[in-house]
Amino acid sequence: GLIFPDPLPDLGGPAYPAARDGLHRIAQVIGAARRGLTGRFGLRGRANGITTPGFPDDALLQPAMVCEPARPHLTVLPAPDGVGAALEGLSARAAAADLVQRFRERGVDLSLDPSGFSDQPAPAPPTGFGTFLSFGAHALARSRYEAGPDAGRVQLWPEHFDQAFDSRRVTCGVAPGDERDPEPYLYVLTDRPGGHLPEGAEWREEPWTGAVLRWRDLKATTTTGDEALTAARAFFSAGLATRP
Repeated sequence: GLIFPDPLPDLGGPAYPAARDGLHRIAQVIGAARRGLTGRFGLRGRANGITTPGFPDDALLQPAMVCEPARPHLTVLPAPDGVGAALEGLSARAAAADLVQRFRERGVDLSLDPSGFSDQPAPAPPTGFGTFLSFGAHALARSRYEAGPDAGRVQLWPEHFDQAFDSRRVTCGVAPGDERDPEPYLYVLTDRPGGHLPEGAEWREEPWTGAVLRWRDLKATTTTGDEALTAARAFFSAGLATRP
């Protein structure tokens, strides 16, 4: 069946970088929450957001950022739908304090100091950002399966806020943008660039070696999200073909 029947959402514009960065700060809090109890900080894409694997072992709780259109919020799963702190106006410091309290209510002392995080409030999440996160998780999961048994786990890395996996010195990822490329893009890192890429994608050598497919170009060359998913898989397949 169709997974993404609608066109990809527009992501970009003057307000996008600040809104993206607000979510990035909260993602870093979620990563720190996992690191405080497990020593690991990799996150996972989920439907309309991000989460951690369940922890600790006896409780299997999951801090989660949910970017659903009705009410974007920070929560700890399992929880009823919509229960959590609204993301708009939430600072990283307040997010950390909220997670500490929610874990305490479940009988777990979370090793997380809110004072170490920014008190800058987050703007309203970008419209469609939950779809972006879901799309990236789906595209990478399918490509990782096609890459074979030596491919690493798909993870969302809170320090860069991108989802990615590695396979034999090639990295495939989906990034929400950064200072150099402010809008979202798909990427492949490889030291052996070359070969056919789908429409809209291009090989590059600066500031890193590999290939890039910008979100706006992926949207412009496809009609539905499912067509875009097929194009994204073709893009990652071209990158994986450069593996030694």
